[in-house]
Amino acid sequence: MNQVNNRPILTGIPLQRETGLRLAQRMTTSTFDIDLYPDNRDDLAKALIGEITYDPTKLEYVSTVEGKELAASQLPVFFKALTSPKQISVSAAVLGNGSTFDGSGLIATISFRLLGSGKTTVRLTRADIRDKGNRSLVAENIQLPEAETVASVDVPATYEIEQNQPNPFNPETVIKYGLPSATQVSIRIYNVVGQLVKTLVDDYQPAGQHQVVWNGTNENGERMASGIYLYRFATPDYQKTIRMTLLK
Repeated sequence: MNQVNNRPILTGIPLQRETGLRLAQRMTTSTFDIDLYPDNRDDLAKALIGEITYDPTKLEYVSTVEGKELAASQLPVFFKALTSPKQISVSAAVLGNGSTFDGSGLIATISFRLLGSGKTTVRLTRADIRDKGNRSLVAENIQLPEAETVASVDVPATYEIEQNQPNPFNPETVIKYGLPSATQVSIRIYNVVGQLVKTLVDDYQPAGQHQVVWNGTNENGERMASGIYLYRFATPDYQKTIRMTLLK
């Protein structure tokens, strides 16, 4: 039998030296999303289970969606998400004798709605991956090291715009800012006589912490002269202008 035909193909992540599950986080304009990925070694994985815990006072569970490549598999694949207060459990398995996952890729996206400001954490508290002989491929499948299993989001209570760092700077500097809710944001650089130098941000962005880099160039990519510049942070509800210094 052709090997491709008996394996749902997952792409986007190279095969790993160690087998396990991990989390990746994304903020959208309406949800805080947690992507669950397997690290597959030598295409041995046939079944997996991942459990995540969260704080229901900070996050409201919305949905669990199967990864597109898993859903598009020509072979039957078992997929199920079980929910309970504070915990989501995701299971997936390739059905059929001898069938396994091919590669590493997205298994599921778990979406939450933010319930307020502050920092909150989602933890992967259990990960087990089994081969076709039902042997565990994960050495410790009960409690995982915290450093590898945490996704977090920090939503400020009010708008935040920080002094650029470093300042003075050459050749580039970082501007950090925080949004208490999803909104339209602009950050524009001006010279001291009020002429627009460059637009760094002009977009509708999700709540949370953000940053942008200015490399000291204008809209045409030309290097600007040394001197004082202003950056203006603006939303429909808040505006602030801060000085910075470019040195050469």
